[in-house]
Amino acid sequence: MLLSLPAAGKLFSCDLGHHQPVYLEPVRGDTRLTLKIGDTRDPGLYRGVAPGSVDLLFIDTDHTCAQVTKEWELCRCLMAPGGIVAMDDIHMNDMGLFWNALPNDKVDAGHRFHHTGFGIFAA
Repeated sequence: MLLSLPAAGKLFSCDLGHHQPVYLEPVRGDTRLTLKIGDTRDPGLYRGVAPGSVDLLFIDTDHTCAQVTKEWELCRCLMAPGGIVAMDDIHMNDMGLFWNALPNDKVDAGHRFHHTGFGIFAA
């Protein structure tokens, strides 16, 4: 995502680990990237992200309904009008409970992109 981002774009990424992931080494120092380490259910993790400023949210965390429900509660206000949310693994564990309850316009890409499902919905 970062490699396709315009020069004025920003990528905000959260990782549950305790240090910067090795896969980000090639882009270390890129001012378009902000990496936060912590639990995505912690409201403090989103400090500095302006409400209405997120065009694309990609959710791929611990793949439980409880986790993704809390993340969506926290991130919904951050979404820009017309923003898009992409979710990995919508057919894993109890993720279908969240997915099926969403009233938003959504597309279930099934197993076409990933063996445990992939979904996209309008924020």
